[in-house]
Amino acid sequence: MSSLTDRDKWLAACLPALITLLLGWLFFLRPAERALSNLRQRVENQGSLGARKALVASAEAIRAELEKAIADKRSAPVEEGVFDRNSAMQHVSLLCAESGLSLNATTHDRSSRLPPSLQEAISALTRTPNTTPPQLWRIDLSGTYPSMVKLLAGLQKSKPLIVPLSVSMQTNKNERKPVTWTLTLWL
Repeated sequence: MSSLTDRDKWLAACLPALITLLLGWLFFLRPAERALSNLRQRVENQGSLGARKALVASAEAIRAELEKAIADKRSAPVEEGVFDRNSAMQHVSLLCAESGLSLNATTHDRSSRLPPSLQEAISALTRTPNTTPPQLWRIDLSGTYPSMVKLLAGLQKSKPLIVPLSVSMQTNKNERKPVTWTLTLWL
């Protein structure tokens, strides 16, 4: 067996370092350079700063108009004595937001039957023309117990006709997640 010279020993020690540098350049620096090049090209293609500021200003103006339209719709008076399902659903949505409940889903509940006393009330509520008869709606919510109590208290004071029929609660296995509520409303 031949003995290695000092030069051979240094070359053998530098070989893994050179291979590491080469692999680092191939697998890290080269893709990073490509990504940087792509980002620079995207910035250049977006146009001038003035054009981008104009786009942001027009988007903010559109947003302000939409927020004003939403505020106008929310503050529109509700006619008393006339049943309006859209107004009732809007009121439920606003109460959920005020109470801190997350509104997960709303579905028309066609499978449940109304009690006889509420069946009789339908004829009194639909006397005026162009009114829709009340329906059962199932609303899935998530949140805390005090939030649900606050929602039910708000429903009691609401101007649109909203009659809560049943409430059910289902806890999650993970106690840190909020409770799931199912609320059946006649509206």
